[in-house]
Amino acid sequence: MITIEVKDNGVQESLQTLAKRVGNMQPILQTIGEDIMERTKERFGSSTGPDGQRWKPNARATIEAFLRSKTRNDDAPRTHNGKRVAVKKGSLLKDGRIGSKSILALLGKKPLIASGELASYFNVASDARSVSVNTNWMAGTIKGGAAVHQFGSKNGRIPARPFLPVQSDGSLYPQEQGKILDAINDYLTGR
Repeated sequence: MITIEVKDNGVQESLQTLAKRVGNMQPILQTIGEDIMERTKERFGSSTGPDGQRWKPNARATIEAFLRSKTRNDDAPRTHNGKRVAVKKGSLLKDGRIGSKSILALLGKKPLIASGELASYFNVASDARSVSVNTNWMAGTIKGGAAVHQFGSKNGRIPARPFLPVQSDGSLYPQEQGKILDAINDYLTGR
């Protein structure tokens, strides 16, 4: 598991104010975590980062691998234990053209949604002092798993497609900071 510590003075100051007024912070921290998790999952559907920027489209190699996975040839991708990925007949025609089923599949192919697993592997853990939104999902054979997709690969071959609201320096994206501060204020005012 990879740990990212949020370094956001505005949110931390608000939480300290809240802690002085409330005996048990676990309920509000759990709510904040669940809200972050839901917004994170929504980003997969819209293919946008916490800042509202669209994710970079899939690379040509990714699209080609996706098409190979839809054919019955020996180049089809294999799982870590060597078994072939489930394939469908008719995705590529005998003359090499893309079949109509593959065209429809490609039109719906969004980055980070090959299987839908990453978006579904988030969970929230909170106690009276902290909250964390976690994923233990590893991106197949990609070293670094979800973090590679969040921040991009060191060699630049995989672009950053941020889904968690944390920037590489540990600070929150401003939009997310505002939502967390709103949740704290709502809790303090009883809304």
